[in-house]
Amino acid sequence: MASTVTILLDALIAALRTGGAFADVGLSPAGNATAVPRASVCLDGTETFASDDVAGETWCRARVTVDVHTRDTDAGQAVRRLQTLLDAAEAALLVDPSQGGLCRALPVGQATEIVSRQLSPAVHRPQAAATLSVRCHFVSTGGA
Repeated sequence: MASTVTILLDALIAALRTGGAFADVGLSPAGNATAVPRASVCLDGTETFASDDVAGETWCRARVTVDVHTRDTDAGQAVRRLQTLLDAAEAALLVDPSQGGLCRALPVGQATEIVSRQLSPAVHRPQAAATLSVRCHFVSTGGA
């Protein structure tokens, strides 16, 4: 399952890069912390479920966080810009919910689903940050 998860994280990063909304996208923490807007992808964990359908098949869920950062001299403008970036990130991640054939809809969830989006309080103005919680579901036959 570890290699499938690594490939999945790479696919999510590629989807965010392809969307074109971010100056930098990478694994958390993002490589260029000064680039804005930027997105970083972090694996929060995985879960497995016994398949009801096929013997020897395991349903898997990867829980992923996408952190989005931007800045603006005006706090209100930074929040509006952040909302736009969150919309762009969601759209990029859902263009291909199967993430190139890695994920699929299972009884435990959709192929790729956005679970929540949360704005972070502005700690260092004019910085603005938010988090997308994403879940991706895939099947493991033991060697994934």
